[in-house]
Amino acid sequence: MKLRKPAKVLPDHDFNFKNLQQNYGGVFQKLKQRTVLCLISVSFAVLLLGGFYRAFFVLFLKTELAWSQNFILIFCALFSLAFLPVSLWVIRRIGEQQSFKNIFQGGMVAGLLTIILGIAAPLLNFFSVLLINIGRAVGALMADSGRSGLVNRELKKYPEEAGAIDTIFAPLGTALGSLISGLTIAFLGYNLLFIVGGVFVLLTVVLGRRLPKR
Repeated sequence: MKLRKPAKVLPDHDFNFKNLQQNYGGVFQKLKQRTVLCLISVSFAVLLLGGFYRAFFVLFLKTELAWSQNFILIFCALFSLAFLPVSLWVIRRIGEQQSFKNIFQGGMVAGLLTIILGIAAPLLNFFSVLLINIGRAVGALMADSGRSGLVNRELKKYPEEAGAIDTIFAPLGTALGSLISGLTIAFLGYNLLFIVGGVFVLLTVVLGRRLPKR
């Protein structure tokens, strides 16, 4: 195979470590501001709570509510089906509010409904658990979307770094939440685990609302 033209030599752009260090230095200075740090903490607490759900929610349904495997599969399928239209409506509403409102309201919803789930578990039926889980997922969606908007706004001078930081939040928070729940489930149990997680999220919201909002 013959080339019609000689291959072009691509320019070699050296990796500018100093520039990268300066950018991330500016990023962390922004994130260390009290208001921004508080809002991110609320969102991160919701992600930790999501890790609790991911690790033990199915076992909670099987152990505490005595659901069969087929019943749990039906529940998961109906949840996915019902949450799709709800999430589209929520996304539309999220765009009409400021980021800090989405984060605080999402944290309140997720934390409160998780506490209700832990306290009232013996009294809940299929549809009440479904509604609580949809509401909790809506709260998590609001908090996550609010955090993304906050990060993009505060770090608009560093778009690449903002994208990297926002992308790593969800897997890091969920993984850390799963780890914490795995270490504490033995002496807390399923119900108390969700109650403690919900209370923790509500506390971060209450503390955060005491700070001035931007």
